[in-house]
Amino acid sequence: MSRYAGQGPTTVMTTRPQTYQLVSPGTPADPRTMSQNNKDQLIQSLRTHRVNTITELRRIEKIFAYLNSAEVTEPMTTAWAHYVNSNNLLNELRGLTKTYPFSSECLDEAKALVVRDPSSTRSWNYCWLVLVKMEKE
Repeated sequence: MSRYAGQGPTTVMTTRPQTYQLVSPGTPADPRTMSQNNKDQLIQSLRTHRVNTITELRRIEKIFAYLNSAEVTEPMTTAWAHYVNSNNLLNELRGLTKTYPFSSECLDEAKALVVRDPSSTRSWNYCWLVLVKMEKE
């Protein structure tokens, strides 16, 4: 797989004749050029839970991490918590492990471990914290 960067969104070319856009339409490839209106739209999409896949949440998280703005911390943290607690993470994990039925008890146990862990405040990405706990425990 090779990566080609040009003007506009970065794309990934695969061996198949498909091109996948890494940045959603309307979002600049360079976060420094993002308008306040675009940032507000991303924040609103997080607050209304229109973004509900790990791929889209990570895309927005990368943009917001680059911007390093305090106004995005609460919506990003809330969006990750909603993603995990509304079973979207569980559904995506089950979709990825079709030959192995993923246990909701495993996920619930990892969530409880994160809540009890005092160092869990080190990240706004609740999903990442849960997945790390699942891997370690």
